[in-house]
Amino acid sequence: MSTSLLAQSLAKLGELATSLGTALTNIAGVQTTANTIRTDVTSARDNVNATTNAARDNVKSHVTSAVGGIVRQSYTVLPTVIWLNGNGGAGGVIYADIPIGAVNVNKAFIQPQRLLISQGGIAYLTYRFISSTVVRVEASYGSNVTAGSNWVVGFSVTEFS
Repeated sequence: MSTSLLAQSLAKLGELATSLGTALTNIAGVQTTANTIRTDVTSARDNVNATTNAARDNVKSHVTSAVGGIVRQSYTVLPTVIWLNGNGGAGGVIYADIPIGAVNVNKAFIQPQRLLISQGGIAYLTYRFISSTVVRVEASYGSNVTAGSNWVVGFSVTEFS
C-alpha cells in the first residue's frame, strides 16, 4: 500500500522539525560556550590590567622615592638685571648679582636658560655662586649690553641631597 503524499510530507516536516530542534539546541550550546569564553577573556583582561597597574604604581613609587632622595630643590629664576661694570673691580665684563634661596653650593649647580642677543651679537653669559644666597651672572661686553642697561637673564638652580 502506498503512503499518501500528505503523509509523506508530514513525515518530512516532522524530520525537519526534529533537525531544527537539534540545530537550535546546538546553537544554544555554542552561545553558552561563547558566553563562558567571553567571561574568561574579560576576567583575564581585568587581571592583566590590575597586574599592570600595580606594577606601574610600584615602579612610580620607587622612582619617586629615589628621585625625592636625590634632588632637594630645583627652581628657575628669570630676573631683569641692571648690569654693573667689571667683575667686582676686575674689568672686561659686566655683571649682576642675583639673590636666590639658600643652597649648599657644594651640592648645587646652575643651568643657564637664556642667551642675551643684542644688535651687536650674542653676549655670552656665565653664572657662578658668590655665596649660598647669591648667583653672579657675567656677560661679555656687546654694543647694547653695557653697564646700566637692563636685560632679562634666566637660570635654574638645582640642589641635591
